[in-house]
Amino acid sequence: KVTIDTNGNLQVNAQLTAQKYNVDTSNAATTSLGEATIPAGQTSIDVKTSAVTDNSHIFTSPDEPLSFSLGIVKKQSGESFTVELPKAVQEDIKFSWWIVN
Repeated sequence: KVTIDTNGNLQVNAQLTAQKYNVDTSNAATTSLGEATIPAGQTSIDVKTSAVTDNSHIFTSPDEPLSFSLGIVKKQSGESFTVELPKAVQEDIKFSWWIVN
């Protein structure tokens, strides 16, 4: 069953298969996809977006190979999430992120 409501929301009650997904990133305050940078010497950054919920799965991908992972340590539903490093490093850490609810 497929339903499209008057706001354009699509609901599929089975599998959805696609070759490519496009995410509208025109509104930084509400997008579920973006980029952020943890400045050199810092260990965390708050990423602001209303797309995050308490149940969100947040995927990160650094632009450069790292010897450690980026941790999602806090989610504030409808506001932001926090990405943290295990230690401060000498260079900026730029990464992409994607929220799936």
